[in-house]
Parts: sequence; C-alpha cells; structure tokens
Amino acid sequence: PISQALDRFSFGSAAAHLFLSALDAMGLASKAPSLFVVAIAVGIGYIGVTREDAWYRFTTSMTAVYEIAKMPEEKLNRFLLSYSMFEKDQFVGEPGEVELLTDYYSVLNHLCAIGNFEKMYLPPYLDATKDVYSNQKLYEKKMADFLEI
Repeated sequence: PISQALDRFSFGSAAAHLFLSALDAMGLASKAPSLFVVAIAVGIGYIGVTREDAWYRFTTSMTAVYEIAKMPEEKLNRFLLSYSMFEKDQFVGEPGEVELLTDYYSVLNHLCAIGNFEKMYLPPYLDATKDVYSNQKLYEKKMADFLEI
C-alpha cells in the first residue's frame, strides 16, 4: 500500500515516506491519500501564521484528523444519523437516542478541534482583529481577572 501511495502522489521526500510508513503501521495506509491531502491542507492553512500558538493549533487539528480517520465507520454513520434527533420537538431518551447523542458529541468534538472551535463555545467578539480561538483566550483571561483567580 505504501509504494502505491508513493507512486500515486510522486512522493520523493523522506517526510512523506515517514508519514506513509506511520500510517501503514497504524493500519491506515488505505486512507493515506486522503489523510495526506488533509494534512497538507491544514499545513497550508497555518503557513505564515504568526500566532504564538500556531504549532498547538496545527498539532491539535492533525490529531483530530487522525482520530476521525481511525474511528469505526459505524460510529461515523451514527453521527450522521444523530441529526434526526434535531427534527424532534424534544429529547425523551428513546432506545438508541443516548448512543446517537454520544456518537454525535464524540465526532463533533474532533470536528470542532479541526475548525478552531475546540472549546465548543463562541466567545464574545472582543477583538475584531483576532480569530475565534484568540477571542476565547481573551474572554477567559477577562473572566479570570474578574473572578480574581
């Protein structure tokens, strides 16, 4: 699988070979082309970023991509099925709803981490020059100062 992926993308670098070897060792080699494209996309998104925590954001995004890639397909299908709960007037805990809800949040948590919404809340818009994550940090600092902690 590794040699096919290397040939398909004309990889020549040691880093690409190491990346694909690691995927093969984890049993994810069949997903290598898609994972590599996602890794490149996330990496490009952080090129030129001068944030103090760009490495943290990059590694968090990549970890989330990895976690989603190794999830069983049935869990991802239940995540998609869980949207049927939002069409109901109320959540009553019918058989299977709790499992759908659990799968919904276990996948959503990783999707949020990829999209820079790791903490699953939108902060007040304190600084228009900052992104959501930076505004979260500003809000949390403001709240800590207010609470004197």
